[in-house]
Amino acid sequence: MNKFFYYFIILITTITLIESYAQEKNLGTEVSKSSANGLTVSSVRVKLSDSEGREIIDSAKETQILKTFAIGVGSAYEESIFDFAVAKAGKTEFVKSIDYKLYSLGIASDLILVIYIILLEEGGEKAPEAKGVFIKGRDISDFPVLVENKFSRLSVILTGGAGTFTDFNAFFAHGAEFTKGSPIANNPAEPGYASWLEGYLELGLGGLIQVSNSSFYPYFGLSGLVTGATGQDLYTADTRGFTDFEKAYLGIIYKNPENGFLANISAGRQNFQLNDGLLFSKYSGSANAGERASLFLSARTTFERTANLKLRYKNFILEGAFLEPEELDFAPSNTQYLLGTLGYNDNSSIDASFTYITVLNSKSKYANVNGITMTKEGLYAFNPKIWINSIGGNNNIKLRSEFVYEGNSNFDMSTIGYYISAGYIFKQLPLSPKLTYRYSYMSGDDSSTTQYERFDPMLTGGLGNWIQGLNFRKTTGNGNIGAHRIQLDIYPSSKMILSVDYFYLWAPQLFNLGGLPPLSRLSDDHYGQELTFTYKYFISNKFTLLSVFSTAFPGEAIRGAFYNPTKIWTTVQLSFFMHIL
Repeated sequence: MNKFFYYFIILITTITLIESYAQEKNLGTEVSKSSANGLTVSSVRVKLSDSEGREIIDSAKETQILKTFAIGVGSAYEESIFDFAVAKAGKTEFVKSIDYKLYSLGIASDLILVIYIILLEEGGEKAPEAKGVFIKGRDISDFPVLVENKFSRLSVILTGGAGTFTDFNAFFAHGAEFTKGSPIANNPAEPGYASWLEGYLELGLGGLIQVSNSSFYPYFGLSGLVTGATGQDLYTADTRGFTDFEKAYLGIIYKNPENGFLANISAGRQNFQLNDGLLFSKYSGSANAGERASLFLSARTTFERTANLKLRYKNFILEGAFLEPEELDFAPSNTQYLLGTLGYNDNSSIDASFTYITVLNSKSKYANVNGITMTKEGLYAFNPKIWINSIGGNNNIKLRSEFVYEGNSNFDMSTIGYYISAGYIFKQLPLSPKLTYRYSYMSGDDSSTTQYERFDPMLTGGLGNWIQGLNFRKTTGNGNIGAHRIQLDIYPSSKMILSVDYFYLWAPQLFNLGGLPPLSRLSDDHYGQELTFTYKYFISNKFTLLSVFSTAFPGEAIRGAFYNPTKIWTTVQLSFFMHIL
């Protein structure tokens, strides 16, 4: 069965790579709207054309659309809200029809939203204002939209996915040692191969309504999610399934039509991500291992409890958030985070922010050589960020950096983490490749001091962002680690991306208490190297194909931890996603 899937992906890749599409330069590849929920919209662009498809340059009309739309830059993407906001912008007198697409320069990076407008010609007719399965004169072709008019939108939430996964020599052929003491590892993968299947289906409703003719827009989302897995995965061979709520939130938006001021407040079970996921990733909002049966698909992403307030005025953003992740029932730490962010985004060249984070409550403990009880409660962090997307009008250059300092009000703690990356898009070359180098560092604990210095990665994650080595992440994590990363992204079309990642991983400290037991003390600082190939194909606005091949080569830090030899760890993955809404 697995061989069929692997041959299938080779065939699909070969066919699609030789196809020709019109590509949007500097935008990367198209992203499904449902999978983008919770990711940050870092740029909004408007493209005008006439009914014949000829591009029209009119900066005044573009500015008016951006002012009318208002909700975009710096906002977390939520499909029902953005759909309604774009539809409202389509009521502008010079618009015949309007649509939008999402793009990303990475596998799961921040979003570029492009609004496509066909201008209304003199004597022409505007596109119908109302649509939906329940609207008279419309039909099932409008599904999943049930009702959409000038005051409201109600849609079905329907997403799903299935994947086949095979790991060869998982945990470098030492699964029993690496998973010792883990409550989810009742039958860890042995040397050789482990192969399994996962699937999920989400169903629910999402909607938004304008209160009378005011500037207030209440919205909601409610859905349930069922997951299932069978076969031998990294931790168990049990066939299992799990059903629970996924989305369950309420919110309200206020938008001043005169000056573009925007306020958005929401609470409940919803997605959240800070920047590109260095500290808080949407993919770490919920546990997926064990009985939750979605170890690699990571279908569950919403936090158990959230409250979020975001204010935006012109280029400035002020945000506050309360977060409590969904944890495994048998090991809850009840960790609660409070965040405040002041940001600036000019929708062109600069995206900068400063975030303050504190932990209000937590039972999670830090392992330390002195045997002192040190919990995460009282943790605080300062997180400045600067992303430069254009220099001197050259938007091929992409520079990014974040810095994190962590302390704790209850004991002596001082840790740092940071990264610096530089990327360039060679749009004059075939396939518009983007080459990026990133250096990242997360401090380790110096055992000769009483101060605690091991970096706490909080809720980091995200394929293509802060999973530093798809296989190494499961053994080394993102504390006491440094990494050189070279990434090559190739865009055969606006619907596909081929990403090649190389990681060289090392440990700042040989003392590694807080890591997995076999690596609590290292004989060498070289964790190893990993090479990953990721292929993502946006088949249509309803389906996406994702294939991953990654091989991890253990360094002396891994090899020296075991008497018996270690082996190269390879994972092969193929996933298919459905995203109706």
